[in-house]
Amino acid sequence: MNKTKIFLRANGNNSIGLGHIMRLESIEMMLKNHFECIYILREEDSEAISILETKTIIKIPIQNDLLEESNWIATNCLTGKELIVLDGYNFNTEYQNILKANCLKMIFIDDIQNYHYAADLIINHSEGLTKENFSIESYSKLLLGIDYCILRPDFLNQARKNNKKMLNNNVLICMGGADPDNITLNILKEILPVWSTYQFNVILGGANSNIDSINSFAEDFQNVKIYQKLNASEVAHIMNISSIAILPPSTVSLEYLCSGGSLYTYKIADNQTSINKMLIEGGFARPYSSIKSKHLFSPHFESRTKLIDGLSSDRILKEFIALSN
Repeated sequence: MNKTKIFLRANGNNSIGLGHIMRLESIEMMLKNHFECIYILREEDSEAISILETKTIIKIPIQNDLLEESNWIATNCLTGKELIVLDGYNFNTEYQNILKANCLKMIFIDDIQNYHYAADLIINHSEGLTKENFSIESYSKLLLGIDYCILRPDFLNQARKNNKKMLNNNVLICMGGADPDNITLNILKEILPVWSTYQFNVILGGANSNIDSINSFAEDFQNVKIYQKLNASEVAHIMNISSIAILPPSTVSLEYLCSGGSLYTYKIADNQTSINKMLIEGGFARPYSSIKSKHLFSPHFESRTKLIDGLSSDRILKEFIALSN
């Protein structure tokens, strides 16, 4: 029996980052045993194409207009029998309507509720949102909250284990896939004098263009180790051995919290506001700005309760199967 096709559409490069791409890869890993998953990427998003080089990819020829792009996808990819997942901020209502008219069902991964959504299913894994926050169709279904967090299996498996992390002096720093403003280097310059006795594990994303400056700076410090081109299992391992982390309040923070630890959030984009609010107000994280002095402040603290149960992939798969029937 042939599997239903699911097309996965997002953009990713060293300018806008790779967060949307990584989230779609997490969706793919949740679904791939039950569906045929195919990525639709722009020809110019070379960083995303490189990261997903082992996947099935359809490349959109360079289009000057968003609606030209959606019409190209509708004509060249969709037959009315497929599901399509959108993750990004440019896919406005007109774009969605064109694809909706030509697919079986449409799913939208949401962060900032910036459009009226024509999708059959909308997923947002931040806490505190309700139906009133969204403009949707009467047929649209919302999957809201951390029970639907979109993470890769390596991290969800950590959450299922529910092991208590041992305190140590390992500090993880990762500012996402691109970090165009080189916030990583700024943090290292600020934090090394404060936590001089700690070991820093720095993960640089695949689209980071500041690698040379960070490596050059780190050469003078024996307690700084730089990691590049890591797979999910390797990232999960470093998260597991780091009892402190400084991360943007995005998917990477949720990945870290699967294994527990003292999380400090450094907001680098407006779309991270809702997750940051959830993490800070829920006691799962503290703001990076709260780091003051090695004499006045202990970097270790415990979250009030466990945030992620590791079962979101089961819940999301169930919803996708229901859509395809």
